[in-house]
Amino acid sequence: MQLFENRLFACFLVTTILGAGIGLGPIANPAIAKTKVKEEKKRSPEKIIRSNLQELANHATNRDAAAMAILWSENATYVDEDGEATIGRDALKNRFDQGFRLGEPVTITLKTENLSFLGDESAVARGIVEKVGDTAFPFPATRFMMIFKKENGKWLISNATETTIQKPTKNDLLKEVSWLIGTWKAQRDKATVGLTARWIGKGNFMLLSFVIEKPGQSKVKEAQIIGWDPIEHRPISWSFDSDGGFGNGHWFKQNNQWHVEVSGVHSDGSETNAVNVFTLKDNDNFTWKSTSRTIGDEPLPDSAVIKVQRIK
Repeated sequence: MQLFENRLFACFLVTTILGAGIGLGPIANPAIAKTKVKEEKKRSPEKIIRSNLQELANHATNRDAAAMAILWSENATYVDEDGEATIGRDALKNRFDQGFRLGEPVTITLKTENLSFLGDESAVARGIVEKVGDTAFPFPATRFMMIFKKENGKWLISNATETTIQKPTKNDLLKEVSWLIGTWKAQRDKATVGLTARWIGKGNFMLLSFVIEKPGQSKVKEAQIIGWDPIEHRPISWSFDSDGGFGNGHWFKQNNQWHVEVSGVHSDGSETNAVNVFTLKDNDNFTWKSTSRTIGDEPLPDSAVIKVQRIK
């Protein structure tokens, strides 16, 4: 979930509020609250509400749970894009606190498209929630609706909902690694490695099939699946070798390189770690190198640079 969970309300209020990870902490000093009420009387209701929306976004970005709490009513309700309701300031606080703990820092923008008043003491704001993190992949934007009510001279959020504008498929999210799709070949020391990458699972995953051939030896077949990690917001992979070993990798991009932090277990139980580096030369060529390698507590030298060429 995102604005209020990993999807902006779900992502914002819990993912950014999750992504930013929000919590509705203790209420502010009563004296400060009274001062704010007096100041609000000098401004028009529209300016106050727009200011509150800006404050909400700023506090979410700054991961300031206590400041966010001031903007919600005691019995406020939030409904995320999956239809799950969170009722009450305390319940929202718990949800936002969890988001802060699990989510990455993000910058939140609330773009208000419409603000209308339903009498003198209630108003409805509608717009778009945008969230930007430090990863190379964008968070999907969502649409928000908030009902503000005037309570004891203050305009507070009494009800908020979030809906998906266009929920991207994992295929969309994995677009930056889609250059792998196709058939590839590499050779070194009389060994030949063939790689075929294709979409599986309705485009939510990518399957990489490897065939390793060495003179005088049987073919070795291995597999890797690449998917999307909705918590880390980056690709993740799982590898399986023909001897029974397995591992997983977390991907991140630096310029024209993809670095994959890999950890695994051999069939004999020994643990392995490495950082594999893919360097893109063009659409039909890349190199591969494994660095920072260890087996158990023993360090290993970096591998040689392997040149890989597209066949089709």
